[in-house]
Amino acid sequence: MSARSMVVAVMAVAGIAAAAWQLSQRVQSERPGNVAIVLDWDEILRLAAASGTSTQELLQRLRGAASHVALVEDNLPGLRDRGIVQVLSGPLVPQTFVPAGYLVINVATWTHADQIQQALRAKGIMFEPTIQAGGTLAPIIPVGRSFLVPQAICRATELGLGYDAQAAALIRQAGLELVARPRSALVGSEESVKGCLGLARAVGARIVIFVGAEVVGNPLCLAATKEGLDANQLKFGWLELSPQLGADRLARILEGRVVRTHSISEDEMHVLTAEQAADRYVRAVRERGIKALYVRFLPTAPSGHDLLSANLAYLENIAARLRSHGYAIGEPDVPPPLETHPGLRAGVGLGLAAVAVAAAGALGWGWVLSPLGMLAAAAIATALGAAGGLWNDLLALGGVVLAASAGLLSIRPPEDTCRQPLWSALLSLMVVTAVSAGGATLAAALLSDRLHLSGAALFRGVKLSLLLPPLAVLLVQAARSTRTYQEWRLEGGEAGEWPALVAGLKEAAQAGIRYWHAAVAVVAIAAAGLMLLRSGNEPRAGRAEAEVAARTVLEQTFGVRPRTKEFAIGHPALLLGLWLLYRGRKRGAWLALTAGAIGQASVANSFCHLHSPYLLTVQRMGLGLGLGAAVGLVLIAVWSLAEVLNSRPCT
Repeated sequence: MSARSMVVAVMAVAGIAAAAWQLSQRVQSERPGNVAIVLDWDEILRLAAASGTSTQELLQRLRGAASHVALVEDNLPGLRDRGIVQVLSGPLVPQTFVPAGYLVINVATWTHADQIQQALRAKGIMFEPTIQAGGTLAPIIPVGRSFLVPQAICRATELGLGYDAQAAALIRQAGLELVARPRSALVGSEESVKGCLGLARAVGARIVIFVGAEVVGNPLCLAATKEGLDANQLKFGWLELSPQLGADRLARILEGRVVRTHSISEDEMHVLTAEQAADRYVRAVRERGIKALYVRFLPTAPSGHDLLSANLAYLENIAARLRSHGYAIGEPDVPPPLETHPGLRAGVGLGLAAVAVAAAGALGWGWVLSPLGMLAAAAIATALGAAGGLWNDLLALGGVVLAASAGLLSIRPPEDTCRQPLWSALLSLMVVTAVSAGGATLAAALLSDRLHLSGAALFRGVKLSLLLPPLAVLLVQAARSTRTYQEWRLEGGEAGEWPALVAGLKEAAQAGIRYWHAAVAVVAIAAAGLMLLRSGNEPRAGRAEAEVAARTVLEQTFGVRPRTKEFAIGHPALLLGLWLLYRGRKRGAWLALTAGAIGQASVANSFCHLHSPYLLTVQRMGLGLGLGAAVGLVLIAVWSLAEVLNSRPCT
């Protein structure tokens, strides 16, 4: 081993050791724990009515499969519909002095009157008792309590007016925990924000999931929201895939101390089967670190079942599947305070510098391979790692792109055909994938802190990390497929790699455009666009029913679903390209190698889905590699058969 190779190996080992320490802490924090199954109070009331069951009995039957019930803060329309509040004006209050801008409301019960008045006080909204012209208190209606409120209260239909104490008592008596759902309307000051959250704690809640399109305190009082949550020992239930204004920023202010929550909308429940909905909920917990499931009831029962039994079976299925994966149903915890030490980040940066030096060596950049160049790469990478913040994100992005590219950039056309091209291709596929996974693991370790693992901070550059590796491989492998590259390499040897690449790329750029070139370009551009649109948890490009069914079968068969870009596209194409290359077929191999880079980019990108458990990502990568190799072998067999048929003389 040369001195240069030894230095690179030492840098890589140092990076791997630092990453292993950080990832061991992360894996500990990702062990299965408690998951809350949250039901909606209004849906419970509707199910009880539709099934002819009392609310108390239904709550008792739900307790085995659910742990929490979400209680939405009352508002004026809801209280009116229940006959609790009546707004009085005109001839109904002829003997009462009503100041300009005020109305009289009458509350049917003293309990609800206290609830409303406490909510108004907590939010800093003034109200007064009704007073006759003579200055004496005047109940407008002898039943309940009447008082003056600003007219704006009656117009703000989404203003929260406290929580139903009777409902909260029933929920607690059934042995279920409360999730409060505060409303943000007219909550516009630090005092009102803290008062609003105090109401949630007073009713007995430990988790809050805000109602509507924004969180309480958005946009200028989020610091007060954080203080109110902390003071009342409340956890922020952060809804994924249902953006609420201010939620991302609040999660960052809370430094990742959130309960990631997943739900399916009522509209979606009308197009999903019970099994599909259960699959989605369980997948959210296992693959995305979700700690609370806001479960919607089935709107209708399948043939031969009643609505109550169908929903009980549906909930029990979700709970049983979670328990089978090691989770418990109960009060969820916020992520532990996992941080990355500057020294560890510097060590990981040293490992990423080794990946950069290896990639530079594959391209023939001699100045990077010199002692001064390697020292500069190590110094820059360790400094970026130790700096943290945005510099860490830039270093991680560079590491992911290099990791997905380095293995494929090092593949050169052999001078002679290999004796066992298939075994050589399989071995190269495994080595290239290991390089991609190893480099991406270093980048993931760099960002394995609570802020990133909770989703409060995101890996920047997901789209770039998917697009740049195939582009780099396309340019390099297209250049290596030319005759000019081969001639330069024969003359210059290893030292002439970069000039040979430049000369080969010029030849490739000057080649005549044929119809199949244009067709390949169109297909490649369309594939790249589709790949970018479909990346992420909520892709802009939808999925066909057949694809959804195939994904479900894969998940049920293997326990975790491999990524389509890997096992169906990238790995089979890479295996075919390597096989062709090792058989001396250089001209078309570059297309297959470029397609193979899509799979490597997906492998590297998977490790930067930081909310997914690390060990599950490793399992998914290994499964994708195995299935992709199997599909690739089938592809090679078909190719070989086509060659045999094509070589037969015509008769």
